[in-house]
Amino acid sequence: MKRHILPLLLCVLIAAAAIPSFAEGEPAEPPARPVITNSSMALLYEESTDTYLYVKKPNYTNAPASMTKVMTAVLVLEHDPELTGSTTVSSAAISDKYCDWMTDNHLLAGEELSIWDLMNYLLIPSGNEAGTVLAEYVAGSIPDFISMMNAKARELGMTRTHYADPHGLSESNRITCEDMLILCRYAMQFENFRKIVRSKSGNLPANSIRPYAIRYSTTNRVMNPKGESRYDTGFSEDIIGIKTGYIRVAGNNLACCMVHDDLTFYSVVMHAHDEEQPDGSWLAGHYMDTRDLMMWARSFEKAGFAAGEQVAVTATALSPAKNLPLTVAEDLYILTQKSALPEITLREAAFSFPKSGMEGGLLTASPPVIPAFTKPPFTVEEGEASARMVLDRIGFSVKVGDTVGRLILEDGFGNIRETPLLAAADAATSPLLLLIPVTLLLALVILLLAKRKKKN
Repeated sequence: MKRHILPLLLCVLIAAAAIPSFAEGEPAEPPARPVITNSSMALLYEESTDTYLYVKKPNYTNAPASMTKVMTAVLVLEHDPELTGSTTVSSAAISDKYCDWMTDNHLLAGEELSIWDLMNYLLIPSGNEAGTVLAEYVAGSIPDFISMMNAKARELGMTRTHYADPHGLSESNRITCEDMLILCRYAMQFENFRKIVRSKSGNLPANSIRPYAIRYSTTNRVMNPKGESRYDTGFSEDIIGIKTGYIRVAGNNLACCMVHDDLTFYSVVMHAHDEEQPDGSWLAGHYMDTRDLMMWARSFEKAGFAAGEQVAVTATALSPAKNLPLTVAEDLYILTQKSALPEITLREAAFSFPKSGMEGGLLTASPPVIPAFTKPPFTVEEGEASARMVLDRIGFSVKVGDTVGRLILEDGFGNIRETPLLAAADAATSPLLLLIPVTLLLALVILLLAKRKKKN
């Protein structure tokens, strides 16, 4: 029995050093995931972490209605990025053939307008005739512009989208929540688009053809609740667009964007119905669902590490001191709900002799990195976020930049992100320290030989 004491003691000491120490504190209970009942289709997405937080029938097609105008605006911006041009309203652009519904105050044939004014009228109050006028400005004819719309959709990877007009009145237009998200993210890269869609009001000045000004306000009641509490998030200043849409077959649609700290959230809800209230009044379901999604989104924050940031400190083999700082090779972030940041753990399956202790801390926020367009997994199920390190077998000497393991973050939405762990400095176990186990082993051998000789 005694012959096993020294090796066992050595292993216990090394294993004990490997137990990580973490910050104390009980997290507060985070808000519950919303239940979207008014909209048949919905999604919620955060851009800087490339995370889908919520999906409901995201690949079902629906008529986008006036959300079509986002594609119209994109093609105008690609043709005239600064919106410095001007054009004249043609009789064809406001004919029943191409624009069969207009408000009482509408554009008149023959009036000349700036492209800037037309784009504001297109996107803020959703002026249908602005779509046809802009289509002629860009392509020369409305049919040619529609061809450009569908070509651009294919180019962006909007695989289940079809356009039949530049304003969205046709029931033949089709889009999915996923495709609408792709389009919105692309459109929001244009500075002038962002500036226009976050505006709450504007006007088209009178001219020699139209003797009256057209004053208007946004159709996005989440961005401008106008006193309706059920549409009010409490942070409408962070809502920066994008576009509503309604025709009978489409129901109510809304693509929305919110910027909060270093996070950018997009929501898309489609085919929403109105909801009757206890007092007998009716409220629009697409505004209420969007409000619920955005309020839930505010409970999340980005957590992780920037490239080169120190994550932990470990030790080279048999070193009694933690002499090896570890950094991440690349930016690595996930979304977590506030007061619920995961602690870093050393995965048990990765522990192997020799290995020393880990010092882990809570994840920290860093500036966003905009990813390329991705396809969602569409299996979003809210779970617990986690963070763990998997270390390779660390030898007696490590050079700066050596890969010594992996950091793995899981966000609770089915996304697993990982990056290599790198040695941040040269580190080596002192040769003198290496004599300790050798000496212990030699002493054990001498002791065993002495006992055997005594017995003989």
